[in-house]
Amino acid sequence: MNLFVDAFRDMTFIEREPAKKDTLNLSDTRPFVWSKLVYLADRCILNYVPCDNDFEVDFAKFLDTAEDVTAFSKIVSKIGFFMEYRDSQGNLRMYYPDFVAVTDSEHLIIETKGMVDVDVKYKDKRAKQWCEDATNLTGQKWLFYRVNLEEFRRHKFRSIKELVSTFRIE
Repeated sequence: MNLFVDAFRDMTFIEREPAKKDTLNLSDTRPFVWSKLVYLADRCILNYVPCDNDFEVDFAKFLDTAEDVTAFSKIVSKIGFFMEYRDSQGNLRMYYPDFVAVTDSEHLIIETKGMVDVDVKYKDKRAKQWCEDATNLTGQKWLFYRVNLEEFRRHKFRSIKELVSTFRIE
């Protein structure tokens, strides 16, 4: 049976050259109910930053006060942004990175990670490829960073630049 699953999976997934289609504007996000944690931020386009856990709240606070961040948002499914990727089993999945942030010189996709599981490397690889494609299609610099909980909690950062230079961000 797995022989058929593998054969059909390989026929179903087709890699294509990226093409610029619709632009997603965070300002077009319709109001939505959020029953988890929130953070009131000045630099987020949403009234409140919707967060899934305490680490995301702490990271939203950092982004809101980082001297080189001009704007940011938490990425939730209601926004409609995701990346398709193949997981460790070869299945097609949707990946919703945690944050998008803007500095004077670049756009950042940021994943905050408390625990690294088997599929993280596949998500990271896809996000890096997405950023490369977005840079090529838009002419604006896009970068992906994964920020692990333990490393983030060891320091008090003032900027994204400092965060990235302090230790290796994946």
